[in-house]
Amino acid sequence: MTAAAVAIEQKPSREILFEVRDLRVHFPGPSGSVRAVDGVDLDLYSGETVALVGESGCGKSTLARALVGLSPITRGSVRFRGEALDFKSRARLRPVRRAVQLVFQDPYASLNPRLTVRATLAEAISLHQELDARGVERAIAELLESVGLDPTLADRYPHEFSGGQRQRISVARALAVRPSLILCDEVTSALDVSVQAQILELLKSLQQRLGVAYLFVTHDLGLVRYIAQRVLVMYLGQLVEVRDSEQLFTDPAHPYTRALIGSSPRVGRAGLAGRGLVSGEVPSPLRPPSGCRFHPRCPDRFDRCPREMPELYPLPAGGASRCFLSDPAEK
Repeated sequence: MTAAAVAIEQKPSREILFEVRDLRVHFPGPSGSVRAVDGVDLDLYSGETVALVGESGCGKSTLARALVGLSPITRGSVRFRGEALDFKSRARLRPVRRAVQLVFQDPYASLNPRLTVRATLAEAISLHQELDARGVERAIAELLESVGLDPTLADRYPHEFSGGQRQRISVARALAVRPSLILCDEVTSALDVSVQAQILELLKSLQQRLGVAYLFVTHDLGLVRYIAQRVLVMYLGQLVEVRDSEQLFTDPAHPYTRALIGSSPRVGRAGLAGRGLVSGEVPSPLRPPSGCRFHPRCPDRFDRCPREMPELYPLPAGGASRCFLSDPAEK
């Protein structure tokens, strides 16, 4: 059973925003193709918060960007609200670009330094809403108030704000087009811890009021446990575990997930502390290992691991794990 099939079983009552099947993003190079994303199935639902986690270079940001056409897809399909996306057609992508917005890691680089906040928000509003000048002004004020900023600050430039305030402006810009999903790519990693908490509280309150869904791309498991309902764990271009958040942190199934949790001081448990250390370096996506891609570093590997590619096996409590230890045939 694929990760997507598992996800459909877990949340049948919600609208599926994205259906992704066998998604591959390979970047050609002089020595071969870099398999940044290599056969991913997933579904994203309306109103939920999903975290996509893994080490740097595992392909999580590439996967998120591929959903909106910012990374070229080598193979596979993406459906948005049931309709297949044609990433070569700008016209057919327009509804997706409106429904899905991105908030990036660096609030200092993601805002145009030559535009005031008013101009930044007015540009986004005017592209997607037909409002007169007074309507645009009301929308700007409402957006700034919704992210906890005083509308009287609208004529200031980005350099006149703190990092946390700039990230709030980035969120306001994303909300200007009334999206169904916001892709948050390491949105708090450039901020102080106290400011991180404020941004996360803001995002949670906006979700409760507006019903927007989030896909968080992050390596911060403390953030994941706090904000995500569902977690996708990625390793070397593949999803290796798909679980509800509480299940993942209390009973991780995949050895790589246990390693991530055990190595995180904010979320690790005593029983997992020793499992946080794995040998070796992350292999190159240019030449991934045969069989299970984690097997060269896995403390639980056995003779089947280097020979066969594991599937995403369904777990009794829900979710799935790409590990032969979860294969019913091994029980």
